[in-house]
Amino acid sequence: MNESIETVLNSFLIEMYKWEDNANKHIDAGTDIPDEILKQTLKEIYDKYLTDKPRKMGKLECTTINYPPTFNPNNEKIIEIEEKGSSITVKSDVFYVGMETQRLYKFKKQTGLWKLDNVKEFDSYDGKWHSIHI
Repeated sequence: MNESIETVLNSFLIEMYKWEDNANKHIDAGTDIPDEILKQTLKEIYDKYLTDKPRKMGKLECTTINYPPTFNPNNEKIIEIEEKGSSITVKSDVFYVGMETQRLYKFKKQTGLWKLDNVKEFDSYDGKWHSIHI
């Protein structure tokens, strides 16, 4: 099961990275992608990987595109997987240019599939975990 959750997480990271990287390339070239197309592509990723719940400050609602991309499979390494009942938490080391932090990905079983419910990132300044918007 853990290998399966690793596959789900990695697939999510890859698709989110491609979505954000593609949007950034268009922005850099001065050929913005219409919001409707960005949202439709992102909605397809959400439907495939995320639990069905409102995400008021998420990328789909706000059409937020970050540079560098928020999720990059090449910059993360899974260090721990913990299963509790109908949820699994994956802890990963995240490597940014010049710094390192950790993330917690919480998955829940929904319609028989593991879906990502929330993501938190550790803030070494205040020593707390904070939700990041997906």
